[in-house]
Amino acid sequence: NYKMALFFIFSMFLGGALQLTNAYGDVFLDEFKLFPVYANSLVVKYSTLIISISQVSETLFILAIPFFLKRFGIKKVIVISMLAWVFRFGLFAYGDPAGGLWMIILSCIVYGMAFDFFNISGSLFVETSTTAKIRSSAQGLFMMMTNGFGAILGSLLSGWMIDKYFTKFYTDIKSTADLVNTDINNEHLRKFLGDKGINVLADGSLSRALDVKDWHSIWLSFALYALVITILFAVMFKHKHTRAEEEAINKISH
Repeated sequence: NYKMALFFIFSMFLGGALQLTNAYGDVFLDEFKLFPVYANSLVVKYSTLIISISQVSETLFILAIPFFLKRFGIKKVIVISMLAWVFRFGLFAYGDPAGGLWMIILSCIVYGMAFDFFNISGSLFVETSTTAKIRSSAQGLFMMMTNGFGAILGSLLSGWMIDKYFTKFYTDIKSTADLVNTDINNEHLRKFLGDKGINVLADGSLSRALDVKDWHSIWLSFALYALVITILFAVMFKHKHTRAEEEAINKISH
C-alpha cells in the first residue's frame, strides 16, 4: 500500500524531530551558563523546571485532540503537528534567558501539540487503514519507525552535523571571554571553565579546548528540516476521510 508506506517514511522523519528535541533541549538551556550576563536568569537556575513545561503541555494538548480531529480530520491534524515542530525549533533559535524567555516557554508549550497531535492522529490513521489481521503489527511498525529508526536517524545525523558545521573550539581565555562579552578575570567565566575541568594556563591558553555550539544556527536548521517535511507531506500524502475514521474520531470524542 503506497499511502501506508509513505506514512511510515514520514513517521520516521518525525521520529527524528522528536529525537532532536529530546537530545538537545536540556543541553541548549544548560549552555547559557557560559554567559555571565545570564548567570542569575531563570533559565540557568531552573532549566529542568522550564523543560518540564513540555511534559505539562503534553498532558493538556491530549484533551484538545478530539476537537481538532473532529474539526480538521487526520491529515490536517498531522500537518498541524509538523508545523508545531517548525515553531518548536524556530522559537528555540531566537529564544534567550533575557528578552527571549517568552520564546523558550512558548516553544515548550508548542511541544505538546507537536508530540501529541502526530502520535494520536498517526495511530488513529493506522488503526482505521488496516484490517484486524495486521493492525497490531502495523501499530508496532508505526512505533518502531518513530521511536526506533527515526530516533536513530535523528541522533546520528544531527550529531554528525553539529560536530562538523556548528561547533567551534576555543583554546585561550581571551577568545573565550570575547565570546561571552566579558573580561578574562570574570569570576563566573573562570568558575564555568573549572566546572568543565578546564584550567587557564600561565600563557592564557586553556588546558583543553572548550567546544561551543552555535545553537541559533542549529535550531534554525532543525526548523528548516521540519518545514521541508511538512511541505512534502502536505503535497505527497493524498488522503480522504473514511467512514471508519469518522466513527473512530466520534468514539474518542465521547
